Amino acid sequence: MAPEIVIRGATPSDRSSLYVFGYVNDKPVDLLVDTGATKTIIRPDVLLFEKPTKRKGSKKLQTETGQEIPTHGIMRVNLEIGSLVFRHEVTPADIKEEVILGMNVIKRFGINLDLKKDVLRIDNERFRLKMQ
Repeated sequence: MAPEIVIRGATPSDRSSLYVFGYVNDKPVDLLVDTGATKTIIRPDVLLFEKPTKRKGSKKLQTETGQEIPTHGIMRVNLEIGSLVFRHEVTPADIKEEVILGMNVIKRFGINLDLKKDVLRIDNERFRLKMQ
């Protein structure tokens, strides 16, 4: 089966990744802001006691290096960044990051990135992006 989505969580060492602080189901997390990811992805151990809903068929993610990573179904979680709190579907997968914030959330909420100033904007709120 062809890979479902592309993620960019494994970036080459000559580039920095940008993170914003938030919460998933009230748990504090650093979210990797990834405009190359089509969906939002969560590492399963971030939500230890919650079980994903299984999908029929084998779904996989593909990294920018071509590596395929199996997924573990889907989950609906509460995401919070500043005053923006919403329930959203995420894909659990064995990734390095806690959460990869993908374009499905970035576009849905009109999140703006000012990479020159390392700022993420949601409506009138501004958040400093951390580089790692």
